[in-house]
Amino acid sequence: SSGHIDRYNIQSGIYRGEYKHGDKPAHKNPVRGVASDALNQVVVSGDAKGILKFWRFKNLALINKVVLDSELSMFRLHRDSNLLACALETFDIHVLDIDTRQIARRFTSGHHAAITDLTFSHDGRWLLSASLDSTTRVWDLPTGHCIDYFTFSSPVTSLDFSPAGDLLATTHVEDLGIYLWCNKSLFQHLHFSSVAKNAKPRTLTLPMDLTLSTEEDTSKGDVEVKAEEVDDFVSPDQLNEDLITLANLPTSRWLNLLNLDVIKAKNKPKAAPKKPKAAPFFLPTVPGLEQQFLIEPEKKDTEDRFITDFSDLTEFGKALGQAESEEDYKAMYKSFLEKGPSAVDIEVRALAPEGGGSLSLMEQFLKLLDNELKRKRNFETVNAHLGLFLQIHGDTIVSSAELRKCLASLQQSLENSWTSLQSDLDTSLCVTSFCKSSFL
Repeated sequence: SSGHIDRYNIQSGIYRGEYKHGDKPAHKNPVRGVASDALNQVVVSGDAKGILKFWRFKNLALINKVVLDSELSMFRLHRDSNLLACALETFDIHVLDIDTRQIARRFTSGHHAAITDLTFSHDGRWLLSASLDSTTRVWDLPTGHCIDYFTFSSPVTSLDFSPAGDLLATTHVEDLGIYLWCNKSLFQHLHFSSVAKNAKPRTLTLPMDLTLSTEEDTSKGDVEVKAEEVDDFVSPDQLNEDLITLANLPTSRWLNLLNLDVIKAKNKPKAAPKKPKAAPFFLPTVPGLEQQFLIEPEKKDTEDRFITDFSDLTEFGKALGQAESEEDYKAMYKSFLEKGPSAVDIEVRALAPEGGGSLSLMEQFLKLLDNELKRKRNFETVNAHLGLFLQIHGDTIVSSAELRKCLASLQQSLENSWTSLQSDLDTSLCVTSFCKSSFL
């Protein structure tokens, strides 16, 4: 509250200096936040009057200061993008770029009470704000719009994203628990549209009360869902034939295909569950003078536990062997995308001769991937499936001239796709760098 900002070494606890103006402290008013960038080059501090000051981390010198439109309540820094989200006493939010010292976004009229916490998503695209009016908003920074608006039964006191962006943790007033909420955008493709200014927030019930109180609430919920379904924008499968299109599948379906063996080994139980021996009601005895129970030795049925006949192909393998035209390959890959990671691994292994397939079937699979690359569709899944195929059948490909020839054609299609994509990315990066440097 005195406005002083001191620096200490965390490990040793040794005092390392003070940020100040000559003999005066860093701020005249109570300090509301301090943060440093990812490279420990710049320190940002803000006081209650809405004055942000930028300091050199090493020599403690003042670089610049920015005066906000209102008094500052708190701020949060996203260290990867150097974006600083500032919550004001007027319940507005300003997003500042600490590199250019310019305000990038202003979010007004979002809340009607004091903002309790702010947090960025892991990629810096979304900003979440929580308020004492029990509402939480999700702001999309590239577009500057609110894309989600919901309320809880009690106000949120703190919230934060997981490093992977798949979970949101919240705490609430008069509640000692920590609640985890799943990010639906990682498991299904969602279309994000701007929330209307007069829209009412969706009510999210805490896990202790998952039922609706009245039939009227249920009917209202059904109406809202139907309205959303009608208003949803349906995007075409491919905007342009010259553009590379992604499959929009959840990352859990294709990202860990190359590490599937490691994941299965980690999840494998240490010991198989043992079935308890079922004792009969009357134990049989051995005929004789002495009473002895007849205990039969356990039969080890090992013949039926392993499959020894690999001559039959899978349904996917049979259909792939009969595919000839581009439409056949298109339909085959569409059905192949519906399989889970384990099923994809089994199908790829079954293509080799030792798995019941043949070299011609492996060649058909490479043609299937080549066809998708030429169509510029499902770019990320094709690369994942190609990586899995090369990892499993690398030795077989080396010994087969036909597979190497087919793989060379596939490599050419892949290089053309990457060249086109790299050219578009370089152009976008150049334009972004020029616009960013022009403001300095």
